[in-house]
Amino acid sequence: MGARPRLIGVVAGFVLAMVIPALAAAHPLGNFTINHYAGVRIEPQRILLDVVIDQAEIPTFQARLGFDTDGDGDVSDAETDAGRATACHALEPSLSLSVDGARRSISLDEAGLTFPNGVGGLNTMRIVCGFSAALDTPLAAGATVAFTDTSYADRLGWREIVTTGSGVTLTAAKGNIRTSTTSDRLRKRAQNLSGERLYNCAPHR
Repeated sequence: MGARPRLIGVVAGFVLAMVIPALAAAHPLGNFTINHYAGVRIEPQRILLDVVIDQAEIPTFQARLGFDTDGDGDVSDAETDAGRATACHALEPSLSLSVDGARRSISLDEAGLTFPNGVGGLNTMRIVCGFSAALDTPLAAGATVAFTDTSYADRLGWREIVTTGSGVTLTAAKGNIRTSTTSDRLRKRAQNLSGERLYNCAPHR
């Protein structure tokens, strides 16, 4: 059998690692925050993206207006179902995936949209999107894979990227590759993360 391709995983756009304090609030960085998780799975002939967006109460209140297509002040099950793909497709322009500097198009394979209960009787919003990029030829040894998420760049929030490989060997061009999620795909709140480290990206000014 031939040698497995050796990849350099490049994770861009994350400039600060910080310890998240133990707080009781559902969104300890504030109810204006939008938190991001991206799981990047690299295989010889395809790359899979598992993208989760967790919006706190205030951005959720604003976003729900767009899903309430009949204007009755509530988001029905039918409107939620219709909004799943819309929410994920809206993220696509902000998700950049490239191999050896050439941008790769991504296809939406699955989409989820829920509105968990937040504080003060308000909802939060969780968007889950599964994308894939098929590769014309198997990844070559030394190939460089880069992924960037620039969505909601004006919002404070956690940003975590987890990279795994199947049938390939991954090395980081700079720093370390995170291979497991600290936040449980944004299911854990800050009271469960005391002493843990997440990527945090402050708003761009």
